[in-house]
Amino acid sequence: MRSPILTSIRHGWRYRVRPLTAISLAFLVVLVGGGGCGGEGASYSLTRIQRSDLVKRVTAAGKLEVAAPTEIFAPASGPLASVAVREGDVVAEGQILASMDVAYLQEKADQAKADYLTVASLGETQRGIFSALNGLSAGLAQGSAQLEGFRTQVDLLALTFFDLAPVLVPMLPGGQQADAIARLREAEQRYLSAVAERPEGGFSPVSVASGSGAAADSARRANAQRDYQKALDAVAAADIRATAGGTVIFVP
Repeated sequence: MRSPILTSIRHGWRYRVRPLTAISLAFLVVLVGGGGCGGEGASYSLTRIQRSDLVKRVTAAGKLEVAAPTEIFAPASGPLASVAVREGDVVAEGQILASMDVAYLQEKADQAKADYLTVASLGETQRGIFSALNGLSAGLAQGSAQLEGFRTQVDLLALTFFDLAPVLVPMLPGGQQADAIARLREAEQRYLSAVAERPEGGFSPVSVASGSGAAADSARRANAQRDYQKALDAVAAADIRATAGGTVIFVP
């Protein structure tokens, strides 16, 4: 029967230490011996037990999607001179994101201006040609009217001649009178046939400048003017700015 090795009474309560086995006693002797061989005494720290949350961090790959994206485009196609932000940067509204090559944009604006002036000059030239053709048409109509009046006078003279010529036939020798009468009547008949085959009416003036031509010229001028204005706006907006605050994400 084993006897207890330690009995103590604290605060009115009795604690009984159960007998130690040989192995437990040896372990206790080792611990005590280790502390008494010139080493430092064991130190302890006390803390109050309390409830807390257990935090576990998990790393995973995924796709980041923006809740309210704001797409920002360059004012025109062309090379960038500089980029002021990187992906992931947080920017404020109005902050410069990138800048385009101003020299390139100005070259495009100059070309658009030249195209606009060319279209405008072509329109002026076209209107001048139409005006000249209309003037020529009016002149031809006036000349045709004058020619018609002159031809009427010629017809009156010819008919008067055919009416008066037979009066002169008796003055010819007797052997020539019949032949002269036949020739006069043949000439009169040919002349009357030619008069009958003439087209009726004279030359009428024609307006060359049609409405479709004027409309096409106006549309070309308006398109060229819009392109020129867009080029000027691109030069003025060479600095690309953020339209809203947020995080920069480059979209391919």
